[in-house]
This record gives sequence, structure tokens and C-alpha cells, in this order.
Amino acid sequence: MSDDRAQGTDDRLAELTELVAALTEENRVAAARTEALTADVETGRRERDLLRAELAACREERDRLRLRLLDAELALAAGDVDGEAPKADATDAQRAQLAEHRASELARELSATRETVSWKVTKPLRAVRRKIGQS
Repeated sequence: MSDDRAQGTDDRLAELTELVAALTEENRVAAARTEALTADVETGRRERDLLRAELAACREERDRLRLRLLDAELALAAGDVDGEAPKADATDAQRAQLAEHRASELARELSATRETVSWKVTKPLRAVRRKIGQS
């Protein structure tokens, strides 16, 4: 009977050893997967940061080009194609028309400036400055 008991204990010990070996292997595989996923996450974060930097540079370039375009449109509207001012012999009506056109161009430029990322980002700061100024 003690041989049966010893055999049962040996069988149970063999089962437990196999179970521990299987769990150890599963743990090793899980650790390898975790390490691979961690590396993938880091790669994704680096790519995200690079893309964000590139997006910011593109937005800055876009804003710079918008302002240059507005400057060019203003110059064309004012008849300042070659850097020359409007003619001195222009009539009052022409001057008034040019002034109105210049005012509308400035309004468009102001609108474009307010659409820039930097204007939108600094909006809360301007609000705080106004609140502080009112105190």
C-alpha cells in the first residue's frame, strides 16, 4: 500500500512538474510578447512625435504663405505692382475706392491671422490678459 501511495505521489509530482514547466514556457512567451509590444509602442510614439513636428512645421509654412499671399494681394489691389505708390493725380473718388479696397483687404488679412494656429492657441492667454487689465 505504501508503494501505491508513493506511486501516486510520484505521479502527482510529475504532473505538477509538467504544469510548472508549461506555465514557465507560457510566462516566457508572454514576456517576449510584452517586450515586442513595448518596442512597437515606443516606435509608434517616436513616429507620432515626428509626425506632430512635421505637422507643426507645415502649419507654420502654411501660415507664412497665407501672409505672403495677402501681402501680394494687397500690393496688387493698391496698384503697387513694382513697389510704386498709387499715382498722385488720382481723383478723390479713386482714392476713396482704393482706401475702401485697402480696408477690405486688411479685414481679410486680420481674418486670416485669426485663423492661424498660433492665434487660436494664444486665445486663452489674451482672455486672461483682458481680465487682469479690467481688475
